[in-house]
Amino acid sequence: MLKTPTSKKQKKSEILYIRNSYFLQVKSMNFSLEHSKKP
Repeated sequence: MLKTPTSKKQKKSEILYIRNSYFLQVKSMNFSLEHSKKP
């Protein structure tokens, strides 16, 4: 497999996407936790 700049860029965007989705997951988890704490 050849390493092309596009594949490198794709890899970077993949990592960014994974990080973003993880961040959103944690954020929504915290959000639901805060709401469940409220009476």
